Amino acid sequence: MSSTPVFHDDSEQNRDLTQPCATFPFLQLPKELRLQIYTYLSTHIHKPIDCVFPKRFGYWPVNIYPPSLLISRSIYDEAMDFVNDLQPAAVLCRPNQQQKYCALQAALQRGCEIDRAWLKTNACGGQNPRISPAAVDAALQILLEKVPYSQRRNPTILHQSYRDLRHFFAQTIIRLRRDSQIHLTLWVETRPYKRFWNWYGSERSARAVAWYTADSGGVWLLRCNLLSAIASGQTGVTTKVTVRGEKGDKAYEWIKQLFEVGAYRSSEDVECVPLEKDVYKKLLEGPFVGEGT
Repeated sequence: MSSTPVFHDDSEQNRDLTQPCATFPFLQLPKELRLQIYTYLSTHIHKPIDCVFPKRFGYWPVNIYPPSLLISRSIYDEAMDFVNDLQPAAVLCRPNQQQKYCALQAALQRGCEIDRAWLKTNACGGQNPRISPAAVDAALQILLEKVPYSQRRNPTILHQSYRDLRHFFAQTIIRLRRDSQIHLTLWVETRPYKRFWNWYGSERSARAVAWYTADSGGVWLLRCNLLSAIASGQTGVTTKVTVRGEKGDKAYEWIKQLFEVGAYRSSEDVECVPLEKDVYKKLLEGPFVGEGT
């Protein structure tokens, strides 16, 4: 008598859900392969230096990861160290924020000095912190002396702003260990000046011309302040200035003409690169923009 074959149903409905599922040994992969995987998981955004007041200091590049990566502390730290620490220090702002950028540079200079002294006596790795808290606190103190916050504001809002500034200083000081140069990108754009038209309806009025040439004065003043700080020995953190703007925009074309063929043509440390406005807007899109996180 032939026996009837017995089929075992291994479908999801008949599995014992109480048994733990097998996990993939991700940490056993070669480090080079893990680092390559991190590059596919990260999202590159421009986060406000102060998320509570996004237009106060500008933006800086940072990579973020999905929340699932936060499950393992070792994986998250490895991914953050690889993607963020190896990036160059960079800031994106407008020319009219040049005074605040000089304050950021002075603060970073003080933080880097304390960080270099701290690295001589502390080894990074293991349970040791990646950066000295004293370096971050000193940088924040210098910045608040030059660009103070009103103490009348809500203490919760001030706490969020200080937290964002500490994050920026900590990450940027770590990046400056590899290259003591900040890549500063200035976005120039012609601002509306229709209310300055004369009664003939002409755009050639003096006030209208001054409105779209104002950014060139901010770029030149920033360059003079940076060169003066380096010449006087006030800072060892240099700045590479790149002016970005939409091709055909009056403000951008005016600055490009001045720094390439005009009165400022000897300024080789200022580079003009066109960028579509839609691309610029995408750079600022992200979960951090406009949020106090």
